[in-house]
Amino acid sequence: MEKSTTDKIISELQEIIFDVAPDTKEKEMYGGLVYELDYLKPKRLFCGIFSRKEHITIEFDRGTELEDESHFLEGSGKNRRHLTIKNFSEIKSKKVKNYIKQSYDLSH
Repeated sequence: MEKSTTDKIISELQEIIFDVAPDTKEKEMYGGLVYELDYLKPKRLFCGIFSRKEHITIEFDRGTELEDESHFLEGSGKNRRHLTIKNFSEIKSKKVKNYIKQSYDLSH
């Protein structure tokens, strides 16, 4: 994936995350950007953005608890799930904002 495309997608994802969760803190961890609700006890990393060679993933710590009628979530771990984003238009078509909001709302 071209760097300019990657940067554009990441920037849009960051904007969505801060729109949904203005009280989140962004940190560089695990080779990507994670979003922490540090006022919770214990703190919670409710989502993260990770750049891969061919795509970007947005990962959810409690992904198995999210409603996924469209079956966009991927992964087979005990709790985590992720969305794979290969181009800018998938941010909307895969309803990324909905999943981010659901993940954030699990804390409230």
